[in-house]
Amino acid sequence: MEDRLTRGFIAGVISGIVTNAFNILLGAAGLSELRFLDWTGIVMYDHIPPFTLGEMIFALVGQLIFTGGLGVLFIYLIPLITSKNLLFKSWLWGASIWFVIDGLTTLYKMEGISPTSLGTSVGNYLSASLYGLVLAPLLARLAPMGEAGFSLMPAPAAAKHLAENDNPPAKENSRQEK
Repeated sequence: MEDRLTRGFIAGVISGIVTNAFNILLGAAGLSELRFLDWTGIVMYDHIPPFTLGEMIFALVGQLIFTGGLGVLFIYLIPLITSKNLLFKSWLWGASIWFVIDGLTTLYKMEGISPTSLGTSVGNYLSASLYGLVLAPLLARLAPMGEAGFSLMPAPAAAKHLAENDNPPAKENSRQEK
């Protein structure tokens, strides 16, 4: 796919679907009290949960548009930070966005969001990390065939590329008779 904005948005939305599914499962298992869906609902509707089914669906749509926008921002950030070790950089992107948003809601003491329990904080951190870890492979997969340099993992430091003309020196056999 040639258009970077579209690639970033699609990768961000798909990553957001995976992230929200995981985050909702954490909430259903009782490991998190406040799902990303709830955060978005509080911001959109200016009241705390419970939400109606319609409100939850619309909040999820809003959450996915937000994650799509984060994918767009990240794909435009890549040329500035290089695309080497993209998996680490996208994980750091997801974790950093979570930290900034969590910090802002704590700083401004948003009703229904602040304070959060340890389980909710850890669950949301893991969900945000998952977002970044899913985003990188999707961006690499959606990259045009001719776009080189999309590396998910760093190359080993000891790796050395040999040109076609370079032949490693032949080892002498020390047991040969002279």
